[in-house]
Amino acid sequence: ETEDLGLKARANALYWESDDSVNDIADRLDLAPESTYDELAHATVAHALDLDPELGPAHAVQGMVLTGEHDWDAARAAFERAVELAPGDEYVRRWYANFLLFDGQCEEAQRQARIGVAQSPLAMDNSAR
Repeated sequence: ETEDLGLKARANALYWESDDSVNDIADRLDLAPESTYDELAHATVAHALDLDPELGPAHAVQGMVLTGEHDWDAARAAFERAVELAPGDEYVRRWYANFLLFDGQCEEAQRQARIGVAQSPLAMDNSAR
């Protein structure tokens, strides 16, 4: 179990570290420094999901990447999996709400955003109120 927690911690750290440059992350994933952001995003998501296939936020980020590529069906599946795996994660709910807005599902987007707010009502970046 300790090893499992270690993998989850590494997946989270890789995914959420913001101090690393694109080239630092590319090096860790054995990508060429000139890799595009799309290549880097896909490789990072794939690596995080290899470390922990049940990491809900990684599925949510995959949904964001796929939304940017206009792959709506795959994005929806990624977000739905993220919510399934991490129903209590406020960011997963907010990102899913943003996707639903892009997809024209305003009522469901509002419902998901309210769930996210309810999970962390004191968040400083809580713009979904």
